[in-house]
Amino acid sequence: MKILPALAALIATIALPATAANATNAPVQVDFVKHVVDPANFVFEGSVSGGVTGDLTSRLVSLNEVSGPIYHVTFDWIVSAGSDSFTTRTSGIWNTLTGQVVMNGNVISSGYLSGAQVHEEGQLVDARTLTFQGFLRLLPSTAD
Repeated sequence: MKILPALAALIATIALPATAANATNAPVQVDFVKHVVDPANFVFEGSVSGGVTGDLTSRLVSLNEVSGPIYHVTFDWIVSAGSDSFTTRTSGIWNTLTGQVVMNGNVISSGYLSGAQVHEEGQLVDARTLTFQGFLRLLPSTAD
């Protein structure tokens, strides 16, 4: 019966590195709050917290199409957070009726988790100041 505890110890030893590897590939959620600082060019500034803490600038790259209340937009995101700083481009929709924004990025183009795919969801919380809050979800398993 000494084999059973030895087998359990072996399984635990093998399972630990696999669990640690899976944890490093877990999505990183970066929460944000941003408001418009240049309404003519749709430039926003704000902050990020959660998986990365620092400052945020996002700016409109293009307004691709307007379908009623749905704006198809492309934005650059620049997160300044020391060694966790990164830049990414996202494209998606802003529903001006509900205030909801959903965008996806090809990859983080430079910095922290370079090459990782990005998903963004936001919500307009103050139409007067064009303040949005939401999150960027970074997918480390897709990074370079």
